[in-house]
Amino acid sequence: MPETNPQESDAVLGGQNPPPINAAILGGLAGAKQRLESESIVAKIQALKDTIQYGTDGINLALEALADPNDDVKRFARRLLRDRAGEAGKAALLDREPLSYFTTLADWRWEIYNPEIGIVDPENNAYVVQMTDSWEYSDRYDSFLGHFESLLKDPKIGELKALIVKIEQEFIFTEEDPFAKALAAICDAGNLFANLRGLYIGDSKEEWPTGYRRSKLSVSDIRPFLESFPTLEILQVFGRFTDDEYQDEGYTSLNCAGLRHENLKTLIIETAHLAGENLNQIGRIELPSLEYFELWLGKIDIFRYRIAKALKPILFDNASPNLKYLGLCSDNDTDSLIIEVLTSPIIDRLAVLDFKMGTMTLKGAEYLLNSPDLRNLKYLNVFGNYLSESTIAKLQELPCQINSDSPPYPAHEGGNWDRRCEGHRRWALHE
Repeated sequence: MPETNPQESDAVLGGQNPPPINAAILGGLAGAKQRLESESIVAKIQALKDTIQYGTDGINLALEALADPNDDVKRFARRLLRDRAGEAGKAALLDREPLSYFTTLADWRWEIYNPEIGIVDPENNAYVVQMTDSWEYSDRYDSFLGHFESLLKDPKIGELKALIVKIEQEFIFTEEDPFAKALAAICDAGNLFANLRGLYIGDSKEEWPTGYRRSKLSVSDIRPFLESFPTLEILQVFGRFTDDEYQDEGYTSLNCAGLRHENLKTLIIETAHLAGENLNQIGRIELPSLEYFELWLGKIDIFRYRIAKALKPILFDNASPNLKYLGLCSDNDTDSLIIEVLTSPIIDRLAVLDFKMGTMTLKGAEYLLNSPDLRNLKYLNVFGNYLSESTIAKLQELPCQINSDSPPYPAHEGGNWDRRCEGHRRWALHE
């Protein structure tokens, strides 16, 4: 195999140059450590495979590989610690690199599917298909689903582990309901994806100028995905979860009540427009294996008691007993939402709390600082909130990793962020 495309089953070849005559050939743990210093990616991955038989010392070597300059080596080390090194390996990974503990689409390289090349590495690549009417693709494919249909004809389609479906802006405005058409096409072909573990579907826009998850793509439903793919472990959806950004009461597009999925580990809903009834529907999905839940609450005013009520199965009813990552992002009243989270029974088992792009002020930060139930927390994300430099400094005293990589905001009397200050950051998702 090429050096840039290693497989777990690859044979490990020697270097192009013979070793010195007096070179020692090391075996065991010392040999694995020596091979991890090689320039060969394949040799490093083979060495990592060998480390897990050496207990704690082997786990420590795999932890060191998390800092390797090659992304493939780092990705393999994460998988090894999480999936093949037992509870000790998972615990060590959670302590060292908490975000890598979770199964997400970051486990794969994203590669645009090229029918002329085909599916080459389904174990390590997530293949991207574009749904668009743009000239770039219309010259090569006969319809808006042409790129996806070409993927379905690939002889290795049954080996695909991760699928990325991006719906481009041109398609959104030229088709009546592009999300529904994409959903139907994917679910109708469900029997072809025998090994699919991860699925992303949504707007192709990677980064909006404001950094928020704003989209014009209306999401019709997510229930069919979960029903069509019972072994799916990751579902990530990016779009609008309401027809009208100002409409809330009485609107619903999701139908998730009574739905149960046994294997889903990660659910990510990225949106700037979330209707209250859709929030209720999301909260009613039964996900006993869920470990990672990230929900963007959007700009519509959904009061904290309604959020807590909608998420009651998760926060209070132990519907997801394995949950370790809770992300409630871009909320209009993060301080009040923090109270609901801190008073829920799940707080003492969470490893990651994610409040990015919200409206947290000193008040919310103090709730976190004074909580006695964050003893198991490994990572706190407060990126993009209303926090002064001094408040960020206080949070950094917590015994966990902190992500606060956003410009600090000045505080007024009493320590809270003064929205009247010139150059202030506006309310989440109102940019």
